[in-house]
Amino acid sequence: MLSIDNERTKYYLNLLQVMVVAINAEGEITLVNQKGAQALGYEIDDLVGKNWFETCIPSYCREKVKRVFVKVMYGELEPIEYNENPIITMNEDERLIAWHNTYLRDNEGIILGIIASGEDITDYRRAEDELFNIKDFYRNILESIEDGVFVTDKNDSIYYVNHSFALLAGISLYHLIGKNIFNDFPGENMGLFKEEYLKAKQNLQPVYYDMIHLDLVPNKPVVVSGWLTPKTKNNQFDGMICTMEDMTEHTKTIEALKDSEQVFKAISFMAKDAIILVDSSNSLVFWNKAAEEMFGYKLEEARGKNLHELIGANVDQEKIGKHFEHFHNTGEATLNGKTMETIVNRRDGSAFPMEMSVSSVKIKDTWHAIGIARDISDRKKLVPE
Repeated sequence: MLSIDNERTKYYLNLLQVMVVAINAEGEITLVNQKGAQALGYEIDDLVGKNWFETCIPSYCREKVKRVFVKVMYGELEPIEYNENPIITMNEDERLIAWHNTYLRDNEGIILGIIASGEDITDYRRAEDELFNIKDFYRNILESIEDGVFVTDKNDSIYYVNHSFALLAGISLYHLIGKNIFNDFPGENMGLFKEEYLKAKQNLQPVYYDMIHLDLVPNKPVVVSGWLTPKTKNNQFDGMICTMEDMTEHTKTIEALKDSEQVFKAISFMAKDAIILVDSSNSLVFWNKAAEEMFGYKLEEARGKNLHELIGANVDQEKIGKHFEHFHNTGEATLNGKTMETIVNRRDGSAFPMEMSVSSVKIKDTWHAIGIARDISDRKKLVPE
């Protein structure tokens, strides 16, 4: 009853680019089109009359699939219009097929069999699983990084937040999801961030924002830097990926350094002794007003020049070069903690004796030498020849 003898019908069935299989109530294949036979790796005549379950269903799920089929045939289970299940080819390759089922009935409504059209979705499901794995992979990365990350949709509402951002914001993940950037964060300090967000949104170009103060929650201001990267779909704004690095402690450190620098400059300005700072290549970084008066060079003129060449110190230049190469790597100097005397020159060429004590200090991961120097000409005059 489920076989089709009409040649034209067979012709049209074989033109279809989907599998077509008819199975009677006993589970025998009564019809299969060319696409179905190719997918299974058989000739059509080799399949017709064979038991569908024994021939085409993998052994590990055969009994389960067969039980469902039998229950449907006997009316114990509602007919299933769509299902996905694996098949096994003649070469024992397993493929996943999506089936659309039509049940054939007699005049009394009794199910006689099934005719199903199927599409191989193996590669699609693999790609889908791979995509899920990739998403899971990137999600794990996002959850492990220290920077805060959140993602908004095209309406500027947050739909993804990583754990670091929730900690930074001081708000739970669940309370952040669904919040709108423009409507749900009214804090006074959010204005600059919203401006940068809007700039990235309108230009569809990434924007880096730097040292912006935020108050996502009352009484918990933070200083942040990061990137706002628009997502696009058909050249239209489709949301924003925002990274956020907590710069609060960094800002406090900078402020502390500024305070320390101001104190240092104040002390340097009032000091009667020359205070000289050189880097690990012996280039002058700073000297105070007393040093300017001692040598005759303003700081702006002297900065960046080799100290010993500038003041004409009576030293072996090759030896001092090797000394500073060692100092650059280790911060160790032969004169550290010691006081030395040498003859140096002023800008006008006049020479004078100088006493200097030297120590080393690390600034921004680079070794520097700091010297406290004084003109000892008067003291030398008091010493008998």
